Amino acid sequence: MTNFELNLNQTDAQKLLKCVRYIHRCTEDMTVQELRKAGHGQSGAWLPCIFSFSDTKAGNLKKIDFEIVTNKPAKDVLEGDYSGGFAAQVDLFYSPNFVACGVASAFANKRIKQFVAARKDADIREYAHLSDSALTHELSVLNGAAGKLNEFDVEYDNQCEKLRWELLKQEAELRKGESNHMRLTAISKNKLFLAAREKHSTRELEKASDWQVSSEFPRYQSYLVPTALHGLEPQRQLLIAYRNDTGWRFR
Repeated sequence: MTNFELNLNQTDAQKLLKCVRYIHRCTEDMTVQELRKAGHGQSGAWLPCIFSFSDTKAGNLKKIDFEIVTNKPAKDVLEGDYSGGFAAQVDLFYSPNFVACGVASAFANKRIKQFVAARKDADIREYAHLSDSALTHELSVLNGAAGKLNEFDVEYDNQCEKLRWELLKQEAELRKGESNHMRLTAISKNKLFLAAREKHSTRELEKASDWQVSSEFPRYQSYLVPTALHGLEPQRQLLIAYRNDTGWRFR
């Protein structure tokens, strides 16, 4: 089954939160001297950790483990590339919910990389049907928003837009040196996928519209949609708000 969106749900969030709480318990007996030696930052109050995870056959998060790293430079740990996981900063003196948001950001970025790579490997081009001018416009809007959001930091629950941005950039890259015939071939190969994608989008928009009627979306729009994305068309903002309100949040 093809996934059309990046689904980071409440179950995933709770598994990440559980990890953070366990890390806090593991480090609560550390002395000030040990914190200064192993910790980082002006207060020496955070540690770099490597998280590894496995998925179910359906692609959902099955299990997540972690390793607290104290024998390597934090910068090297955080900038490392981990095929089966990701690295994140875990603050020790903030609430677990707050810290889990930072870990979730790193996890979402890993998920986005996996999603985009899988699309490329399967030769699925979601935006092959866009004209060059339409593709340029979509990219310009999201490029502008990225500057305001520190290149789409997903702590702000906008992972669906970062995913769309990455897929659009991938499409632009694939078009370099591509002939019109090659483009038409790509559109033809993705015909069934694009039809299914359109059906999914229509169904999701209908759900979002029903949710809008029964919610206080106009009142909480600024909370559910990052300010940098307020320039998007109203339907897109509605989808972002709907996904954020019904999806991944640390409650």
